[in-house]
Amino acid sequence: MAQERSEAVVLRSVDYSNTSRIVTFLSPIRGRLACIARGARRPGNTTGPVIDTFNRLELTYTWKDSRTIQTLTGASILDTYAAVKADYERALHAAFPLELAAKLSEDNAPAPELYEALVLGLEQTAAWPGDRALHAAWHGMRLLVANGLCPLTDECALCGAAVPDGMAGFTLEGGVACGACKAPHRITAATRDALRAVVAASAGCPDAAEGPALLRLVAA
Repeated sequence: MAQERSEAVVLRSVDYSNTSRIVTFLSPIRGRLACIARGARRPGNTTGPVIDTFNRLELTYTWKDSRTIQTLTGASILDTYAAVKADYERALHAAFPLELAAKLSEDNAPAPELYEALVLGLEQTAAWPGDRALHAAWHGMRLLVANGLCPLTDECALCGAAVPDGMAGFTLEGGVACGACKAPHRITAATRDALRAVVAASAGCPDAAEGPALLRLVAA
């Protein structure tokens, strides 16, 4: 067994036995990383509050290739994103990127770009003054783009033809679709404009309309 150290964000945790928890992290060097936090449920244990969902931590853990769940040996807080947790609506929408990151990442597969996108979005969520759904959609899109899943917004994902402005189709396999190709979803011109905006905005969430519709699209 080797001792390793890494930054990580807590994606989720579940109770394990009467005293321990199994915590799933996103780590830049290990991707999706599951660790058992022994004793974390005991009264007065200092690890329990540290491994709260959303927290960005500095971890130490023992790594063994034959194990799917590693052993957490230490954790210190880098950021708790307290302003996110203090606002119910903000926290509710911020949970979507966490779940998406868990689905996009793989066990023991380095994910530095995905980790960077997750942290950037969490840092900006606390200060975002606008539509929470729009920010969650933008944050989710940054994760998709980091994972190589950027949707086409100007040419048909099915035939490659240019897609004129106006209502368009959308296919989950690649992006917008022209009128000649059958696509399972229809999106309005406003939603397509918002999609273009969030795809292009790598540094921060743009001021765009159609937040709820865009979030449904990104989630699908």
